[in-house]
Amino acid sequence: MVGDSAVIVKVPLFYDPRASAEDGPESPCNNMTIRISGRHGRALVALTFLIAGGALAEPGSTDDRLVRPLSAPCIEKRYEPYRWEGYNDKPVDACLGPHHYRIPANYFRDQMGPDFEGGIYMVVLWPHLQPQAPGKLSELGVEGWARTVKARLYYIDRVPIDDMLAKSIQPMDYQKDRQDPTAQLDLRDRQPQRFGLTPYYVNAERLEAFGMKRERELGIPVGAPLEKQDDWYLGHDAKGRLTTVIKCDSHLRPDGYVIEGNRLLNQGHWSTGCTQSIVMPEVSTMVQIDYRRVFLKDWKRFEDRARELLTKYRVR
Repeated sequence: MVGDSAVIVKVPLFYDPRASAEDGPESPCNNMTIRISGRHGRALVALTFLIAGGALAEPGSTDDRLVRPLSAPCIEKRYEPYRWEGYNDKPVDACLGPHHYRIPANYFRDQMGPDFEGGIYMVVLWPHLQPQAPGKLSELGVEGWARTVKARLYYIDRVPIDDMLAKSIQPMDYQKDRQDPTAQLDLRDRQPQRFGLTPYYVNAERLEAFGMKRERELGIPVGAPLEKQDDWYLGHDAKGRLTTVIKCDSHLRPDGYVIEGNRLLNQGHWSTGCTQSIVMPEVSTMVQIDYRRVFLKDWKRFEDRARELLTKYRVR
């Protein structure tokens, strides 16, 4: 995962006249753009299909990074000039749709606040899952960056949020007739539970047969080898409902790091990673958490920490 190319897809999200009058058409968190980013092109394409029709949007966009909301930032479009006061941990305004948050600045990726489009991207460090001291995140060395746990937040609009996780493990429209063993859960091999999750690996024989079939159809070799295919890990609640989807680099590749106490030691291999997806229906938000695969055992801590932060710093 780590080191793969990234793709950004931008789609306009227009104001919906059916929205409540209380939200107001001029709200910076109603006038949004859809921005999808991530570490894998294939993951981004999948998210693009999920947002068809305006399903997924990052928080409200702004015209200039040098402005900050003055009051009721997710309802009224009122600004004051942004004044640089140095790196600090003062709360800054952030929006997820109409939901208003006040989050300490040093939680953000740039340790200043939401990005120029209002996007929320937070970074904490394993093992304590606390932010780096103000202004110090950029000074982390290789081991320090390997300990980062990053959370990207997306506001879900116009489609039922309860369907988002299930859709992320279903084939996209163009894949449905192909019987692609990498894209269909029922074609993967279920494994014994690990860390309270159910792993699903790509079946080697099905992958080889699929590659040969596609090569005959297209006349050229296609597809990545087995060790380049993601493993899926699924988490369910006591009632059997899907609550967590984690996609990691293949188990056929080494972790790249080992844990010794509270330290990470590089093993000289290319580092492997995971992307974990959860939803928070109460604020119509999808959270995607990126981290090194060696931390997979702590997946529940990461999930609980994300929910804790969004609850703690929510204003309305």
